[in-house]
Amino acid sequence: MAFSAFDASTGEMMGAVRLYADLDHRHGEYAIMVCSELKGRGFGWMLMNLIIEYAARDGIETITGEVLKENSTMLDMCRSLSFKIRPSSDDDAVSIVTLSVADAHTDTAVL
Repeated sequence: MAFSAFDASTGEMMGAVRLYADLDHRHGEYAIMVCSELKGRGFGWMLMNLIIEYAARDGIETITGEVLKENSTMLDMCRSLSFKIRPSSDDDAVSIVTLSVADAHTDTAVL
C-alpha cells in the first residue's frame, strides 16, 4: 500500500509513504519520502501515522524499516511511535527500526 500527498495548487507531490507486506501479510517494511522544504513540519509524522493505522486495520502485526543513524529526526519520531531501534548487522551507518503495530503510539487525530 502506498499513500501520496500532493499540493492542490501546483499538483506537485509533497511526500509519500509505502508499506510492503510479506506473503503471509503479517509483516511489512515501510519507506517514507518527504520533500526537503517540508521536513520538520510534521508532514512525515502524519504520513507515518497514516501507514501505521492502515497496517493495524489490515492485520499487519510488525512494521520494519531502515534509517540512517545520522537521521536523528526520523529516529526520534520512530522512538515516539514505539519502534524498537537496533544497529544493522550489515551496515554500521544504518539502524533497523521495528514496530509491533499493537503497541504503536499514533496520533489518530491526524487521520
